[in-house]
Amino acid sequence: MPGFSSVTWVRRVVETLAFNNLDVAKLLAGANINPQVLAQRDGRLSNIKVNRLWQLAAEQSGNPAIGIAPRPMFRLSDFHVLGYAMISCANLLEALKRIVDYATISSKICTSEVIETQQGYKIVILPGSMAASPPRSSVEYSLIMLVDFCRWVSDQALAPIDIELPFERPVDSAPYYDAFRCMPQFDSRFCALHFSREDMLAPLGTSNAELAVMHDRLARDYLSRLRMAPVTHQVNALIIKEIAKGEPRRDQAAVKLGMSERTLQRRLHEEGASFTSLVDEARCNMAERYLSDLQLPTIEIAYLLGFSDQRCFFRACSRWFKMSPNQYRAKAKNTFRNFQEMM
Repeated sequence: MPGFSSVTWVRRVVETLAFNNLDVAKLLAGANINPQVLAQRDGRLSNIKVNRLWQLAAEQSGNPAIGIAPRPMFRLSDFHVLGYAMISCANLLEALKRIVDYATISSKICTSEVIETQQGYKIVILPGSMAASPPRSSVEYSLIMLVDFCRWVSDQALAPIDIELPFERPVDSAPYYDAFRCMPQFDSRFCALHFSREDMLAPLGTSNAELAVMHDRLARDYLSRLRMAPVTHQVNALIIKEIAKGEPRRDQAAVKLGMSERTLQRRLHEEGASFTSLVDEARCNMAERYLSDLQLPTIEIAYLLGFSDQRCFFRACSRWFKMSPNQYRAKAKNTFRNFQEMM
């Protein structure tokens, strides 16, 4: 279910921004996020909106390190059902592997791999969508939340032995050391947290093999429900199926889903989405997949995405990726080669 974050996660983000005295109402309005959606138990929000929220927060605060700013005390519920699956594990290494397996529960903005090193274990995080282009603050917030979890569940003042960030070194890097208790390597190829073998293999006091089996089952069941139920995902599947035929239309989608156009619009709004944003996001995700196939000409990709001509596709790529289709292909190819070298 690419392109969405759980309301539970976004609610935690909003609480953090409020904790730092930002005007949350203004931020939500600017990101087109209905505050009522945040009260939903199992709601999802488009990462386009979540990314916009972080961009506005950085602008309003004037703090480029807002992602690692002081946070409310960690709560297990911040990780939704994934958190319970993690605390039942035998050790932090197994918990990190759960993130790889079930990260979609919180947010599908990245993919990750756990790699064994000479010193311990490294969780390498790759953007699940270069198109989504999560802002620096969003990425750094996800990392510090992961470190907060490790500290909480281990009951230790744990610190990574190394951190890699694919961002420029800030003018003031002190907040990074204060937050992570380790100075990151900036301008890295990837985003990664490196933990010692001792920290990763130490038994967790919350470990329970029977509960681990149960929580894994609950996590799998929850993922299954996410893929099936909401109207947003039904519309998304319909758009993907029909998009090569031309510009998708909301009225036609409503007919195929057996509801009025007004009902469809209302239900999408209740889920924090809109038909226009879903079309754009579907095209964006499909463009990434097609551009990874070097045998597909860009003119054919434009047709497969339902664009009227190749120029429209190039303009969309510039908006999504901040680069042309050919530049995106070169960058994606280089990223894959570098990751293969690390493996």
